[in-house]
Amino acid sequence: MQAFVFYLLLSQAAALKFNEDDAKGDVAAVTYYDDLGCNSVERIYTVEKHGLNAGETAESGKCYRVENHNVKANDKVDAAHRAPEVAGDGTAQIKFILTCTAGVTKGDVLMVSYEADEACVDDGAVGVGNVLSLFDESTGAGAQRTADTWFNPVSGVYMCTTDVHGNGGGQWGINRAHNTAEVDAGGQRAINAENDNHLCGRKGAGGATKSIDCGAARRYRNRRFNFKPPKC
Repeated sequence: MQAFVFYLLLSQAAALKFNEDDAKGDVAAVTYYDDLGCNSVERIYTVEKHGLNAGETAESGKCYRVENHNVKANDKVDAAHRAPEVAGDGTAQIKFILTCTAGVTKGDVLMVSYEADEACVDDGAVGVGNVLSLFDESTGAGAQRTADTWFNPVSGVYMCTTDVHGNGGGQWGINRAHNTAEVDAGGQRAINAENDNHLCGRKGAGGATKSIDCGAARRYRNRRFNFKPPKC
């Protein structure tokens, strides 16, 4: 009897360890969806390097490799990669830059994109990169606050919204078209050139990419992170 109980305890411990290891091994990713509630997966972009896994906190000033993957039938990451929609354009690496100095910008996070031929350096500078998003820790008008557009630490929820964009005039907010009924007669999402978050283009040519999910047919998709933003 004692031998059986000992064996049962070992079996339960092994199962628990497998579950923990399996959870820790989930890759960090940003997933894009074809519905408002983030239920129908379209594409998954893994965020790799520096030991970042799902559920963990990204480091400020570190360059993470971004890879576009196929999606399995169970909505998990497939090992197979997807080719970029526009060859040579799009995000190859991203970096998160956290502000920790006192003031209204404390806790704010920039998400910076680097294309394949652009050097991403592990530091706190944007360098040659293109700022995709500003996540405001506390003083935003709601639409761009980190807790509303990335991860809510109170509810523990990874938020389902479109990408956060700037309008060129210092104002930041979510792309509103997919979060409202702004569609044409054919059911297509409204086109807003200023906030087209899936426009691919070279920064130097005046057409900077505004999303890691860029491509002509990828406008206004809702997305969700599965890892947390860097914190002071």
